[in-house]
Amino acid sequence: LDEGGVGLAKRTAVRVSGAVKPSSKEGTELTDMAKCIDNLTRYERLRPVEESTVGSLDDVAVICKGDGKELYQDPGSNNRVEDKVVKLAPLEAAASALTSVTGSISEDKTVVFNFLGGDDLIIGEVTEACKMLVGNLEMGSKNKIRFNSVSFTDVPAGTCSVTVVATGASAGGKEGTEASVARGELYSLGGGWATVCEGDAAAED
Repeated sequence: LDEGGVGLAKRTAVRVSGAVKPSSKEGTELTDMAKCIDNLTRYERLRPVEESTVGSLDDVAVICKGDGKELYQDPGSNNRVEDKVVKLAPLEAAASALTSVTGSISEDKTVVFNFLGGDDLIIGEVTEACKMLVGNLEMGSKNKIRFNSVSFTDVPAGTCSVTVVATGASAGGKEGTEASVARGELYSLGGGWATVCEGDAAAED
């Protein structure tokens, strides 16, 4: 359904991506955001990805995925700090993903953390979730690690999913959604899969 410019603007997906540089098993060097983020792109849409496409790519493996929901619980009139509950959706998604890890990650693979949330997705919370994943996933010192963080209006506020993919990181002559997934960009959305395609990148004003 073509809803014109207004409908398109409502469904624009904004992706922030960058490289994760582990400094130790406990954390990552993500304090300097200017060095961490290397790309910001606006896309006109998210494209659905068939399960068969994911399964057909021999050099791509979904290591784990998880969903998180934001929660702020005010202690009320007693104002006790210990009664205050704050749960951040990206960190909750990462914690959930770590309970469903399947398979191992060979050192020749690039590992990609793909976060998908609504317009309220905060990049600082995403990088904290990246630290959690790096600190708990079994990866070698030679693994390259990247992250993608997509804000998409159709995703409910206060929610986030993360999909961890290990890939050879080469499109290898593939096109469209297949090329994006081959590079490790795959998002969990509504019980299915989605990605962004370079052909859908919005022109700069």
